[in-house]
Amino acid sequence: MLNAQSSRGTTAAHSVYWGEPLSNLLDGVASLLQDGFRAEDSKRISQTALQLSPDDLPTSSGRQRPAFEHRVRFQNRPSDLNIGLVAVDIGYVDVRFQSSDTALISAIRGVIWKSYLASLSPIERVRLTVRDEIWIHDRPPTLVLAMETVRQYGCLGFGIDHAFRQRGDTLHLELFGIPSGPRACPAMIGPAVLRRELYLAPGRYALTIDYRGTSDLFELALTDSSAALITERGSFVDADQRLRWRYPQRSFAPR
Repeated sequence: MLNAQSSRGTTAAHSVYWGEPLSNLLDGVASLLQDGFRAEDSKRISQTALQLSPDDLPTSSGRQRPAFEHRVRFQNRPSDLNIGLVAVDIGYVDVRFQSSDTALISAIRGVIWKSYLASLSPIERVRLTVRDEIWIHDRPPTLVLAMETVRQYGCLGFGIDHAFRQRGDTLHLELFGIPSGPRACPAMIGPAVLRRELYLAPGRYALTIDYRGTSDLFELALTDSSAALITERGSFVDADQRLRWRYPQRSFAPR
């Protein structure tokens, strides 16, 4: 897993594998700079990461927070860049970048995002349904968009990374891929999954699902008593087009 969390002057990549993904991330940062951080600096940080272990392991030597300070040149002006490492699991580190140059931090954030996308496992085919669900017996029914991969994975708990937005009667779901990284791994197999709660009034909605330049199009027809998906153009998404009856409002699932 490699994604960014940021504040002004700081950005971080989380749970970066200490092999090729870490090297690629640091090399991407080096490519932004005219001077002060080159391939040998990237290699030195990667080698340090190999020696780290999480604080809670018996083999850990205590809180290890190696930091590397650099005077760099970004967009032909001098800047400071500090890089810190924290081991979060065996083989995985958080990488924090700090600089007073907010433009540099913004550029590094872009490198982190590109590296994250490159680290995701590809999506092949997925199944899609929209239905009412009740997870807690004293909560009202919730309309849910549920997706799972056709492919089965060696561990349960894999998710599908995505972005969702709504504008009026148009719904847009963009899929990025399947993150991998440190996780508990029971001896079970299952699909990668996605679940989004939808808060929609009865009506007809256009649903677009994008993945790596391919778009599948659907119509979602909702009434107070039913939900139905209609495929208008499908390639990698197999939609369940059966009419789904909905729970009456203010009802509860039988115990």
